Amino acid sequence: MQLLKDTIEAIQPPEAAVAAAARERLRQQARPAGSLGILEDIGVRLAGIFGTLDVRLQEKVVITCAGDHGICAEGISLFPQDVTPRWSTIFSMAAPRSTSWPGMPGPA
Repeated sequence: MQLLKDTIEAIQPPEAAVAAAARERLRQQARPAGSLGILEDIGVRLAGIFGTLDVRLQEKVVITCAGDHGICAEGISLFPQDVTPRWSTIFSMAAPRSTSWPGMPGPA
């Protein structure tokens, strides 16, 4: 429990100036504004959190989320309810390969 308390106490607010610089950097790129969708917001937030425009994520993680929100009962889903846990298992087993380009060994 002490590790959790220490971790929470170590959390600092994102650096607003760095986040603003990241947003400006995105604005100056030669592509349509907003074309990266939510990835732009994530990049700005990470820049503020890390305090740099050169964010390097050393340990990457793929998170697969699934849920049954009653969609099967509504008759909207193409698949039966028992497919969700099966697909979740398949996706979690494939996660290390989910970022690989065809023909390339290992994660990209």
